Amino acid sequence: NHFYMECQNAYVVPDEDKGVTVNCPMQWPDAMVKGVAAVLGVPHHKVRAVQRRCGGGFGGKNTGAVQIAAATAIAAVKTRRPVRYMLTRDSDFYIIGGREETRAKYEAVFDDEGKLHGLKMEGMLNSGYLVDLSWFTNFSFAGALNEAYYIPNLSFSCESFASNT
Repeated sequence: NHFYMECQNAYVVPDEDKGVTVNCPMQWPDAMVKGVAAVLGVPHHKVRAVQRRCGGGFGGKNTGAVQIAAATAIAAVKTRRPVRYMLTRDSDFYIIGGREETRAKYEAVFDDEGKLHGLKMEGMLNSGYLVDLSWFTNFSFAGALNEAYYIPNLSFSCESFASNT
């Protein structure tokens, strides 16, 4: 199972114009701005997202970072002071979770020299109890397969299913 090295965290500084500057590792700045603006009830242009780095996110900083930044922004606006918040590793595992379990069945066709000429793949993605970004994971899975390799004959499908995990 993959998990990012740096726990979810945010540092939010309120400004004098009812806006905020959000510093946090994120993979989807647009979602960050929209999420923080929504909880604060301000227009998007009042939220400035700043990111120094986000290494090895494995998808966990897509939407998980928004939750932490939004909570931190509320505290910063209420107190009118900069606020830093960081999850412990245990809390991060519990709140954010990890990458969805994925299984695949495939058939591949190679020539005598080992060159791949065809691939048929059927994936199954365990979304757990919360779909969250499973649709995006399916989309990314297919896109990465198609972009990373030239496969002249490719058939790919992936279904998400809910479970109690």
